[in-house]
Amino acid sequence: MNNDSFLNNLKKNYSIKDEKIKYSKDRSKKLLIPLKELNIQKINKKDMLMDISIKDLLDDEKIIVKIIKKDNKKKLKLLYKLFNDKMNIMRSFCILNCNTEDDKSKISLELSKYYKDGSLSEIKRNQLSIREIKNILKQLLYCQLELFEEYGFIHNNICLSNVLLYISENKINIKYKIQKQILNIDTKNICMLCDLDNSILYKKEYYNQYDKDLLNINRYNKKNTIFKNIIDTFTMFKELLTLEEMIKYDKIINNKYFKNNSIVSYEKCQDQCNSYLAQYYNKTTEYDIFINDSLDVILHYIYIIWKDLYPGDIFIDRGI
Repeated sequence: MNNDSFLNNLKKNYSIKDEKIKYSKDRSKKLLIPLKELNIQKINKKDMLMDISIKDLLDDEKIIVKIIKKDNKKKLKLLYKLFNDKMNIMRSFCILNCNTEDDKSKISLELSKYYKDGSLSEIKRNQLSIREIKNILKQLLYCQLELFEEYGFIHNNICLSNVLLYISENKINIKYKIQKQILNIDTKNICMLCDLDNSILYKKEYYNQYDKDLLNINRYNKKNTIFKNIIDTFTMFKELLTLEEMIKYDKIINNKYFKNNSIVSYEKCQDQCNSYLAQYYNKTTEYDIFINDSLDVILHYIYIIWKDLYPGDIFIDRGI
């Protein structure tokens, strides 16, 4: 039974209607229309409890309500708890069970912050300057590298519509820690990864909390690597460039300039990261080794192509 059929056969507080999603030009969403007001509790800045209606929050465009599979509920709640202080991850307020008190519902509702500035998918080609693209790209790369090192995090669905924008009146400083090095970005354009449904946490103490069978060798997928996610991050920005810039950008990302150099070839880096992941699934390598070896490969690759994409700009200053 699909989600729509399941919803229609339940006694519920909401009706469902299709409406174009406000932060994506190429998707539609199920917008929840309350038939009966449902209240949740929220703590304000003075730590005073207030009853706030979901309907009021929806009407005021303060939240987005998303239908998620119940199977993802534990993972998403854990992710948002772990990433609560990360500027480049979308803010999610809570995840609610639907229409039942016995926890047998097949779906849940995710209540997230509404970002009026939309997503990167709404940005027109050549609308952003190279400086702005470089700034946003650095945020996304730093964020993913930091979370991979700390939690073994892989997003697995990197695309323009899954990157939200928040434009601040004043510059905000964002700090990252990658391989013991503290990095800073000052920006007014803050980007946030959303739609974490397909994401993975490879660190055992975390994946054991939502999926103890994650490292079953039968579930190994070579697409679930940090390398694949980083390449997807670079690749999606092609859509925001002029045609001439896009052709040059594509050649650099896919290492067509370095194809005869085995040290930096796209294929070798990809194969190495696939191999490290396979070894981790086969339990022939420890977690720390898997993380560090993967980071070394992808950082080396990024250094090489960043130098050609943005001459004169250093991705991470390694002091050499």
